[in-house]
Amino acid sequence: MNDGSQELNKLSIKKQNCFKISLPINIVHDNEYEEKLELKLHEYLDFIKSGIVKQNINIKLIEEIVSLLKSSINLYFNLETNSAQECVDKIIDIVENNCKNDLISDPFSIYKGAANYSREHCRDENYYKARVESSCFGFNKKDMLHIPFDKRSKVKAQRFSIPGCPCMYLGKSSYICWMELDKPESSRFNVSAIKPNMSARVLNLAYVNKELFEELLSYDSKSVPKEGFDFSLLKVGETHEEYIANYIKNAVLVYPLIIATSFTVKEKDRDFKTEYLISQMIMSSLIKKGYDGVAYISKKSKDNWKYFPANLVIALIARKNNKEEFLSSKLSECNHCKPVNYSEYLMIGNQDICYPYILNGSTKNCKYPFASHPMDYLNSSFERFDRYLNAMMYYELKK
Repeated sequence: MNDGSQELNKLSIKKQNCFKISLPINIVHDNEYEEKLELKLHEYLDFIKSGIVKQNINIKLIEEIVSLLKSSINLYFNLETNSAQECVDKIIDIVENNCKNDLISDPFSIYKGAANYSREHCRDENYYKARVESSCFGFNKKDMLHIPFDKRSKVKAQRFSIPGCPCMYLGKSSYICWMELDKPESSRFNVSAIKPNMSARVLNLAYVNKELFEELLSYDSKSVPKEGFDFSLLKVGETHEEYIANYIKNAVLVYPLIIATSFTVKEKDRDFKTEYLISQMIMSSLIKKGYDGVAYISKKSKDNWKYFPANLVIALIARKNNKEEFLSSKLSECNHCKPVNYSEYLMIGNQDICYPYILNGSTKNCKYPFASHPMDYLNSSFERFDRYLNAMMYYELKK
């Protein structure tokens, strides 16, 4: 076989070994979810069992998680809702017991694995909260928190929100907030920068993406991931190989959950959304265990590492500690700036004169999809808006 044929053969093998599940998974009708989910979970299991993965992983645990996910949906549709929830509870138990807090931790460990985004580098960075209103004039400083407990009737089902139970959704960029709100007109788009509670613990469903996952699964001790890797959480005495092996072990366990919660449905005017079932049961499990929420990649964005972390979303649980509370006391510990209307911001001639920009270091190297092409987020008006908000004065919500 000549050199050209050998190279073609290598390319063919590499293509066959390629991890083919791209997220989010788009379907047309709600009733396609269960069948499509089973198909994707089987594809995932086949990939894991194929021998491509060079690390020692617990395939039985992955099979158990896949089985529990399928059983949960089936039980729910057969009106055995408590049993369906118990299946998801067991999955969270498996994650909790086998991942050594790497997947359930403070919001800043979501950067683990991302090139150039270390824990310390991102510790003081902001998230963003947006609302769609004709103006932010007259907003109370607490209007940018969650829906108050005395207005539960307004809390509808969202991806990780149980109807009637408020959550606070934060984006890692004003851009992803805009996408999550279905691209409102700039005159109706109002944003605050928020510093989240440092003690919050979230389930990290943004732990890995397709490109990093595929690269890590073929990792061996003779290679280092080509895009670089964040070793800032390396434990004393732990080698790079041990660190990545542990990362892969966690990634293969959590990926079925990422698949199950990464569907979008084109069908409109639905009173019930099947693709939210697993997400909401995950949130119920986390509430029972005393956790604070979940981090995930926005389903309005492709699961592509070049867009991370600008496409990151965190849903934080609003807990009521006493009957008199209208807002969560824990979430009220967040600091935020006054909301700014995006259209009014764009009217400022030279924003540098008004405020010195403060850069979000984690998003400076990422991209965002503009007209279907990846563009540098650093060059976008949204990124400049982020920095404008970062430089404003912050207030404690609880005061």
